[in-house]
Formats: sequence, structure tokens, C-alpha cells
Amino acid sequence: MLMLLRTGTTVLALAGTVAAQEPSNLSGRWTLKDPPVADSVTGADSTPSGPTSDLRPLVRPGRRPEDQAQLQRLVAMAAPVAAFAIAQSDSAVTFTNADGFTYTVHPDRGRDSIVAGDQTIDVRTRWRRGSLEVEFRPPGGGRIIETYTLADSRVFLRMEVVVEHDLLAQRLWRARMYRLQANE
Repeated sequence: MLMLLRTGTTVLALAGTVAAQEPSNLSGRWTLKDPPVADSVTGADSTPSGPTSDLRPLVRPGRRPEDQAQLQRLVAMAAPVAAFAIAQSDSAVTFTNADGFTYTVHPDRGRDSIVAGDQTIDVRTRWRRGSLEVEFRPPGGGRIIETYTLADSRVFLRMEVVVEHDLLAQRLWRARMYRLQANE
């Protein structure tokens, strides 16, 4: 009886582990819960559509102008969007921002590329403990990592953004909360 109980407990523990590793279904239309207040601190090349960036870079001295321009592009790319939609299938995840910009990633394949304006950006995607991790490596250096984690309530989506570049004294990190929009 004790052996049967141990075996049953082991099977339940393994089943729970497998279920915890399955990707979350992130599909839905998501709206930024608390948009940052507009200011002019970011120095981005252009004003992004939607909320301004909430990232404040601490830059090392002795920077080259092209490195500064690349850092400004990274910060602009990592600026929050007011709303976006996610459509998810077994093999692909498609993001559509409120301004209509759309891109698709394939976590099982691992590597993709997206075209934004005149640039092709390398993208690496994977599921990590139920969260979707999307890493962007644009031409010119640096990287942005976005991690999407669905709350247990399935009403909120936490998006963590990390910006890394050699020019930064420390990497930039910010968590943002998005709320699922009700079906209209």
C-alpha cells in the first residue's frame, strides 16, 4: 500500500511539473494598466505612438555619437505601447500593436527576423517556465529582452523589459502590467 501511495504521489508530482512547463495561452487584446507620464527625458529620435518611455538610461562617459544614437533607438524600441493583441497557435505567436505594426515569432524554431522600417532585426524566442521570452538584437548593437507572464487570474499580463548595451552603466529594467480587454 505504501509503495502504491508513493508511486501515485510521484505520478502526480511529475504531471504537475509537466503542466507547469506548458506554455501559457497569451492570446487576447491587452491594454497598458498605468501609462507613464509624458516627459522629454528619453531623447528618442522620434516620439513613439502611445506612452513615452519609462526607461532612464545611466550612460558611461566617453560615448561615441553612433553608440548614443543606437542607445536612443533601443530605448525608443523598448517604450511601452498603449495596447497590443496577441494571437497564439501551437507553433507561432503574433503580436499586433495598436498602431498596426505586426510581427510573428516561432518559439519552437527559436530564431526569426522581423523587418522594421529599413532594418532587419534578429529575434530569438523561447518558452521559459510558462513565460514567453522574446530577445531582439537590432543592427548596431545592444539587445532588448521582453518576458511575457500571464497572471493566475488570466486578466493581467506582466511584461518585463530589459535593455542592454555596452554604453549603459547598468542594464535598464522595467515591469509593465497590461489588462485583458473585455470582448466587445
